[in-house]
Amino acid sequence: MRQATNYLLRGYTGMKQLLILCLALYLACACDNRTSPAERENTDTLPPREATDPVPEPPTLPDTSSEEASSSSNEQNELYYRISGTEPFWSLNIGSTYLTYRSMEGDSLSFPYNSPKRAAGRTDDWAQLYQLGNQGWVLLRRGNTPCSDGMSDHDYAYTATVWLKGQLLDGCGEKKN
Repeated sequence: MRQATNYLLRGYTGMKQLLILCLALYLACACDNRTSPAERENTDTLPPREATDPVPEPPTLPDTSSEEASSSSNEQNELYYRISGTEPFWSLNIGSTYLTYRSMEGDSLSFPYNSPKRAAGRTDDWAQLYQLGNQGWVLLRRGNTPCSDGMSDHDYAYTATVWLKGQLLDGCGEKKN
């Protein structure tokens, strides 16, 4: 019995030494070389980090349209999907005849509707890639978790990534019919 008590006491002493060592390391790491509170408050902020390597432009599908669609077309454009994004604010409607992009500044671009490329081995609307003429593309994905625009309490079933005129946009979307 006496041997067991001695073993436990030695183990307790070892734990005590380990705890003191950890506390000393924590205090040493938490120390600041600046001595006065004024010096600690006067910390310089780092400038925003810039990318050192240019981001390559994503590949685009060949343009199968002869010209962009006109948004003033008299044809019926049944709405399939409504997509929007924030920062910057933008929207994109995918319809049966054309796709229409609108920016917060009021710019509006329309593109003819072409059947989307779909993900192999998945349901029809799990992932769809739409071509925006020769100016970009839209990737629309339906996932297991809802998409949030970060500004409203509304959850969307689709996540959208848009590449248009050299700008990458991210947003959420919903099926309309």
